[in-house]
Amino acid sequence: MGRSSELDGESGWSKEGADWFNSLSVEELVDIKWLSDYGVQCEEDEQKLEKLRESYEKATGHKWD
Repeated sequence: MGRSSELDGESGWSKEGADWFNSLSVEELVDIKWLSDYGVQCEEDEQKLEKLRESYEKATGHKWD
C-alpha cells in the first residue's frame, strides 16, 4: 500500500516508511485519508496530524514535510 505514496520523495517509500505505513491502525489510515483530502479543519485534526508526524519521524528517522 505505502509504495504508491510520495511521503519519502518521488521515488516512493523507503523501507522504514513502508514499514511505518503498514503498521498503522485502520483509524490512523482513515485519519491520513481525511487529512489529505480535507486538510486540517480543527484542533483535533491538528493533534492527529502531529501524532502521525511524530510517529513517522520516530519510525523512519526522516522529517515529514
